[in-house]
Amino acid sequence: MKRFSFVLFIFVAVISMANGAQVEESRLSKGLLAVVNKSDNSISVIDINDKRIIKTLPTGKGPHELVMSNNQKWAVSTNFVGGDSLTVFNLRELEVERTIPLEALKGPHGAAFLTDNKHVIFTSGKAKHLGIVNVETGALETKIKTAQDTTHMAVS
Repeated sequence: MKRFSFVLFIFVAVISMANGAQVEESRLSKGLLAVVNKSDNSISVIDINDKRIIKTLPTGKGPHELVMSNNQKWAVSTNFVGGDSLTVFNLRELEVERTIPLEALKGPHGAAFLTDNKHVIFTSGKAKHLGIVNVETGALETKIKTAQDTTHMAVS
């Protein structure tokens, strides 16, 4: 009988974990909204279904733009006003994943996720370049010269 109770307990625990994962996945599939709070150097993650802020997370200095991956796993803020970095947010864990310093590409502004949901292209008006970073590794993988005085926004 003890063995049956233990097996039943394990079975219920596994079902509960799987059900919890489905609830989490369902919540994410129905929608999150991430909003940059420029004056507070933060973002707010909002559950659209519950219409409430579920977490506020810090950005780098002077956040300006914010983009979210299509799979809602990542969000990235461009820290434009004195920050010269990107902040990567893990929306599944609701935490700051990393900050990517951009000494060579100061003034990151417009950003967009590429279709693979792990690369972000962004503009650097001060450096007259586009940059592409891997949000999973934090690596600046590509720099593309634009030859424009002010490279401003990007879409993918």
